[in-house]
Amino acid sequence: MSYYSSVNATLVDLSDPTARIVVELGCGEGAAAKVLKCSNPNRRFIGIEFMPGPAAKARAVFDTVIEGNVEDATTFSALDAALGEDRIDLLVIGDVLEHLHEPWSVMSAFHKRMSERGRMVLSLPNVSHWSLIFRQLQGDWTYSDSGLLDRTHLRYFTKKTGQDMLRQANWHITSAHPRVFNHKHRDRVIGALTGIAGDLGISAQRMREELSTLQWVHCASATPESRAYNIHAIGIAGALDSLTTVRLDQPLRTLRAMGRADFQLSRGSFALPHPSARSGILLTYRLHPTNEQWDQLDRLLASGWLFVHDVDDHPAYLRAQKRLDFRSIREAHAVTVSTEHLADVCRQWNENVFVVPNQIHALAPPELALATPQEPRVFFGAVNRSDQWQEGSVDQITTFARENRIETTVIADDSFAAQLGETAHHLPVQSYQAYRRELAQSDIALLPLRASAFTACKSDLKIIECLASGVVPLCSSYAAAQSKVPTEVLAVAEGPDDWVSELQRLRNPSVRAKMQAAGYRWVAENRLWAQHGHGLDDLYDRLYKQRSDLQKQRLIRLGRSL
Repeated sequence: MSYYSSVNATLVDLSDPTARIVVELGCGEGAAAKVLKCSNPNRRFIGIEFMPGPAAKARAVFDTVIEGNVEDATTFSALDAALGEDRIDLLVIGDVLEHLHEPWSVMSAFHKRMSERGRMVLSLPNVSHWSLIFRQLQGDWTYSDSGLLDRTHLRYFTKKTGQDMLRQANWHITSAHPRVFNHKHRDRVIGALTGIAGDLGISAQRMREELSTLQWVHCASATPESRAYNIHAIGIAGALDSLTTVRLDQPLRTLRAMGRADFQLSRGSFALPHPSARSGILLTYRLHPTNEQWDQLDRLLASGWLFVHDVDDHPAYLRAQKRLDFRSIREAHAVTVSTEHLADVCRQWNENVFVVPNQIHALAPPELALATPQEPRVFFGAVNRSDQWQEGSVDQITTFARENRIETTVIADDSFAAQLGETAHHLPVQSYQAYRRELAQSDIALLPLRASAFTACKSDLKIIECLASGVVPLCSSYAAAQSKVPTEVLAVAEGPDDWVSELQRLRNPSVRAKMQAAGYRWVAENRLWAQHGHGLDDLYDRLYKQRSDLQKQRLIRLGRSL
């Protein structure tokens, strides 16, 4: 990977997906923009790049690429022409300012072109990194072709001086995020240096942070913003960890990138916020307090915290919920659920139930998602659906796959994989990232579902994950009816025999390609968190402002004194 094709994952993760006009300074070949487009392709991307070679490659990614030195007036004139009447909603700068003579002036010029709610995310190398101190103590300050001592660096920044520079250019700092990397000498050197922190009158914790950080990623807004909510989230881990990713991690990452939330996510352990922590929102999913923690929770809520419990399956079928007599639902100020039907079920225990449908955090890259091989690869990865098939359909599908040598990826379901024989690519339960990667390498996904009180509460998550991965969902008629997805992007098996006939139809690459492209386009326009982040923010904002009234309702509901 070259200097111009690398991607700073933290920079991308903190970039607001709801921004309409995105400008990237130092865009290289467009690698970061490719990733940003996956979270929301429905926006305009403008790149600025000094080097001609990378700029030429970036033109395949950006709507507009301006080739030139950002410290020349002609570059900003070209940017103004490209913007027209528009303003910049998101400015992305990855390791550029250290190469400039006057970064203060450049950041001031960008600030004047920002929209009212415009945001900026910027990475800067940290001159306080332990490796530089270690080398200096050995009398070494040798420049190199890249890294902290890149020979083209003209300016050096610490966390503080980087933020000072931004403030001088009229930016409002919202957060700073360290990028820390392991090295065999790191802990030994940092341990030795922090050992003298007290003698120098410096906090050991602060010194450790400064020394550990290779890069600081700064987030800032063009105008002052209200303080981001402090969200303390708790979710399950283990085999169902991916559910925590979908219901908590991904929507909260969207809110953080929007500048609306600071969050901490605990997986597998019900750890309440420290009593001294700034009050905020306690968000729980499938994990519940111990007997001793309920009293701690009461004190926390009395101090001003909002308690929201999230549910995405019928509570009566979740053992922990049933064992606790649905206490988390009853105790919460509000409950969020994934479907309207599930909301109706939960309102028997709590009147404050709100629907937060599942959405997609990012599309699979189009070059992967929309590839159409001659022979399709089939995917069956919906855990715990072995009992959801129509009678006789499994035998027909597996026989068809074996006879036609159709490779099928199967996650977890041992019986289904065994019937497929050597055509099966059998995997254990995967992390969410690995699951999405396997899905995107497939072409058709099998989604059986039968009618029951439990499945009536299921969302269309598996269907939209398929569409976002360029995969045609081949689903039962009941699964299709449960979804709000247009039927033209679905292959539907009305009866047991239809699974094989639909598979046969989808072996035609042109039929499959048309459905893949239509489904990918539909989910990109309708079911990304980039389109629904503001709605979630509005819900949390409204609930947080109502938390005093919600606390009174909660106490009455639980039969406790006000």
